[in-house]
Amino acid sequence: MLPLNVFTASLFWLLFVSGIRLGVSAEDYSKDVVEQQEDYKFPSLDLSHEHAQLSSLIYENSKKHPNLPGDWQLEYYENRVNTGNVMVISSEFHKQIGVVFCGTDGVNDWLDDLDITMEPFGPKLHPINHKAWVHSGFNSVLFFKHVYEKTNMFERIEHSVKSVWKREGHDEYEVILSGHSLGGALSVLAGTAFAHKMPMRQFTVVNYGCPRHGGSHFHKWSNKMENLYVWRFVYHHDVVPRVPGDTRFYHTGHTIQLENADNDIVGAKAYYHHNGSKSLKLAGVPHGWNKGKSTSNHSISNYISYLENLSFTNPDVYYVDSFEPGESLDSDESDLEILAEDVVEFLEEVEDEVIIVGESIGKVAEEVEGKVERMTKSAASYIRHR
Repeated sequence: MLPLNVFTASLFWLLFVSGIRLGVSAEDYSKDVVEQQEDYKFPSLDLSHEHAQLSSLIYENSKKHPNLPGDWQLEYYENRVNTGNVMVISSEFHKQIGVVFCGTDGVNDWLDDLDITMEPFGPKLHPINHKAWVHSGFNSVLFFKHVYEKTNMFERIEHSVKSVWKREGHDEYEVILSGHSLGGALSVLAGTAFAHKMPMRQFTVVNYGCPRHGGSHFHKWSNKMENLYVWRFVYHHDVVPRVPGDTRFYHTGHTIQLENADNDIVGAKAYYHHNGSKSLKLAGVPHGWNKGKSTSNHSISNYISYLENLSFTNPDVYYVDSFEPGESLDSDESDLEILAEDVVEFLEEVEDEVIIVGESIGKVAEEVEGKVERMTKSAASYIRHR
């Protein structure tokens, strides 16, 4: 019998070479991806503008004075001294639940103290995905639980969202997560956690000036979630979306780059999964994108001003409804390579299960052997004493 690791490698090679690919041909898989991306729903200009305002408002409001626009109602508010605030709000007019995270005021101090350690996504003792590593600091804000707390921040947010859904006529409310700066990173992690836990519901993330937040596996895993849309707005040379500069960190979702009329690239451009897609022939962000180093561009007021003064005035140029065509920057992101990774991951899980079953059988065999031995000794003793 082949050793299990040899069997795994052989099966994967057979699937890959024969073109079986778990019953999906390369051509069919590519078509499926194209059809899936055609279904992408770009955020409306009104939605992007409103959540930019909410992402600005949370810097100044409080539980006692939420100062929410329109018919938005405050459902939950949490004030974290070191990491800012989060609020859960609902709107009957929009049929939406908003989860808005506060960002960071002092961008220069924050950049100086930026931690680049990583850990598995989710609570430390019980990660949501132990292979998907993310920024430790961002992860801790959502999932760290003090000894005096019964739940972590994400669980409290989840409880509030579910409470709204339980009300009559609110079950179909869509969840929009948003935030600026650090709040943007938290919106992506929380959106991913929601989408993973509730695959039958749709979740949308719309954020502004979001830093990189996860490793390669998290990036690919979260991007493949069909019930999660992530739209990250980046204003001109805003430095925060370009950090951490460590090559281990990636962006989740699509980049919407906002450029003024006095720049080489004019208007708003949407870049599929940030680095583009070879199979879909969609462009990644332009070469040199990482050179943006402006702290003054990071203010949420820049994003709001752009949407109000340019996007609403000329949405054909200064807003987006399609991805930029062109060459992908990501040589590791081809659809077949992602499928191959899925096959490998599936086989690894099967191997783990086989090992577990084998260990269980071994334990049962030992117990049976011990019982037989005891019965044999008892029988021999009985015969001697007759």
